[in-house]
Amino acid sequence: MGASRALVVILVLGLLAAAPAFAARRAVHSREIDKVRQLIAEAEFDRALAEIGRALAQQHNTDLMLGTLYEQQGTAYLYLGNEDKARESFERLFQAVPDFDLAPGTSPKLRSLFEQVKSDVARRMLQPVTVAHQPPPRAEPGSGLDLEAQIGSMPEAARARLYYRRAGTESYSSTFFAELEGGRQRAQIPAFELPEQASEYALEYYIEVADGAGRRLAGAGNALEPLLVKVAAARGQAPDPSSVSEERWYQRWWVWAIAGGVAAGAGAAIAVPMLLDQQATLPVTVRVQQ
Repeated sequence: MGASRALVVILVLGLLAAAPAFAARRAVHSREIDKVRQLIAEAEFDRALAEIGRALAQQHNTDLMLGTLYEQQGTAYLYLGNEDKARESFERLFQAVPDFDLAPGTSPKLRSLFEQVKSDVARRMLQPVTVAHQPPPRAEPGSGLDLEAQIGSMPEAARARLYYRRAGTESYSSTFFAELEGGRQRAQIPAFELPEQASEYALEYYIEVADGAGRRLAGAGNALEPLLVKVAAARGQAPDPSSVSEERWYQRWWVWAIAGGVAAGAGAAIAVPMLLDQQATLPVTVRVQQ
């Protein structure tokens, strides 16, 4: 048993020999992904699968991060002798990243299964889920915002979901898309999420298609890189007085300097006429100590 495990470790180390160049080329790093890489390198495949399951449940995964996690999942399953599960992982990989490729120097056994699944996708035996969406140029306050997406090759158990939030806030709200004709789907951000305000503001959102287990298959944007739509300022609303930076005529320092100079010589109540931007009379009372 010990010799068999040692052999597996040697094979896995050979599999990962080219990983640094591959990682640099694809620039896929996260705490979870790096931890899984280490577990696979140590032939801790069951622990790696458990860690992958937790990582796949997180919202911040990009498509490339998902592809990397599914690659690692397929690798772990294959070395545990479960080729069916490994194939399923690679199928999900191509749904997330259709042009994904393995690192140079990958073991022949792993590459053989990977290329079989890739060939199936190329022959359209397995079609990757696609999401086409055009963000609106802006949104009007006080009314719901309808967002549409064209979703192709979505599995039966999968559903599309819209996540949205006010820019600058932490958590997302969500709602499911409703199916229309021809693969189109629509979801709405409710009107109370777009209140009327004196100045424009932004909403962030992203679209995610997930399978029955909640695993992301495809999407537009993600939690870390959301799409953005500007919400217009309310029409006809007066600007906030606090935002007006123009000084009133009596706020200018030299008005008071002139008034003080004149008053010092007079020693009485005087009026200073200011014929500048506008005509006005400024009453100034000065008491002079004898």
